[in-house]
Amino acid sequence: AGDIGIVLPKGLDGLFLRDLPRKYSKRLIPLDVTTIRAELDGKIIWGAVGVFKGLERPIMMCVGFDDEKYATERVAELYVATTRANYGLYLFAGSGLFDKLQERNRGGDTER
Repeated sequence: AGDIGIVLPKGLDGLFLRDLPRKYSKRLIPLDVTTIRAELDGKIIWGAVGVFKGLERPIMMCVGFDDEKYATERVAELYVATTRANYGLYLFAGSGLFDKLQERNRGGDTER
């Protein structure tokens, strides 16, 4: 579990993480300037995309990026979130985001 990070969009507080089963929730540690230097073996670090910028983890879970805005005006935030993983990336989002990203990839989105 020490190789796992959970990245959230700006403005999402992560309170829902408390609802995880106890075997996982007791390993959660928020990522901030003090935890970067802490012993992270067996810990699952979590935080907003801004605190993960420049950091990587072997396994990353991107949670809360459901709004279609992450495919348009907040695409840089989604980019940072999805490029923090070294080996495994899990993006938990609604189908609307995936549809919008596919549309954008096909050139159907003119917003920049």
